[in-house]
Amino acid sequence: MNGSSITGMKYNTTYTLTATRNGCTKETTINISNKDLDCDKDGVKKGQDTDDSDPCVPNSTSVKIRKNPASCDKKGSAKITNYDRSITYRLSPRATMSGSSITGLKYNTNYTLTATKNNCTKQVTIYISDKDLDCDKDDNNTSQRFVHKVLLEDATGAPCPNCPRVIRAISMIKQQSKGAYVVPVGIHNYSTSPMNCSASRTIANQLRVQGYPTAYINRVTTWRYPEQSNLGQVFGYIKRNSPIGIKISSNMNNRGGTVNVTFKFNESYQGLKYTIYVLESGYNYYQAGMGNITHKHVLRGMGANNAYIGNVRKGQTVSKSNSVSYSLLTGSTRNAEIVVFVSNSRGVLNVQTAHLNQTKNFETR
Repeated sequence: MNGSSITGMKYNTTYTLTATRNGCTKETTINISNKDLDCDKDGVKKGQDTDDSDPCVPNSTSVKIRKNPASCDKKGSAKITNYDRSITYRLSPRATMSGSSITGLKYNTNYTLTATKNNCTKQVTIYISDKDLDCDKDDNNTSQRFVHKVLLEDATGAPCPNCPRVIRAISMIKQQSKGAYVVPVGIHNYSTSPMNCSASRTIANQLRVQGYPTAYINRVTTWRYPEQSNLGQVFGYIKRNSPIGIKISSNMNNRGGTVNVTFKFNESYQGLKYTIYVLESGYNYYQAGMGNITHKHVLRGMGANNAYIGNVRKGQTVSKSNSVSYSLLTGSTRNAEIVVFVSNSRGVLNVQTAHLNQTKNFETR
């Protein structure tokens, strides 16, 4: 007390002020609440106290992190923007911490930063992705994923009375949304059919076809009978994405031309090969068990058959150019398409299609 001033009173405490004069006394009670004050536990207005990052301050914000942009040194970094020396910080898994700076963070890894003071703990997760990095400067994002498709090779023939069941099953697949990720190829190997060609005979021998129809899924297994009741077997081979991208361009006429292919590999592989098909649709011809139908995806020629790629490393791009010859039954390149697939000892890894004389760029997810 200093004259009429009273200072130093604690909040939420009842004080009794007694006034005495000429033997007469009066009392009054003083209680000042801090209920509506925006102050931390030290009585300092929040935002003006150096310890406002203390995780034990009621209603304080969590530990704040600023992640630095990813770079091609293959390590990420971050900064504690409300760093407080009186707080103990721990990082799991371990990385390098120096004051507010955190370095040496692995990409695509969850780190937990724990801040502790006065037996009070708060945590924050740090995750830095390398999704958009192009570290080899070749426009090849090594974390990029491409659309994955399934190759479905149907050994068939126009005189074959049982072959319509697979023809109908393929039609059912293409009518579904997932059918966009299935690439059918009709391998007609009956000598009496005009759809038979040298490429069909070569592939039928290579697949060791024992009977017709037989449909091969990614050259890994055969499509189970009855195929129309087992569409899910084919769809089951469609993956969410692929680390292999395929770009196709061509310069073609009615009898042949050149196909240019570029492959991007975002994983390392060994023993790779590639094959180029030319297919034709829109040819009207008799089919045993169905009558006259419009045949689709009929194999008419090959530009490469298990051609060598070899071993590739993650991030590598490989380009190939091949000549191809064929005869088109409809006489129009508008009805023809190119199929390119990559394979190894495990079967077909990815497949892509493109219309003749049109460029199909890498399809990404």
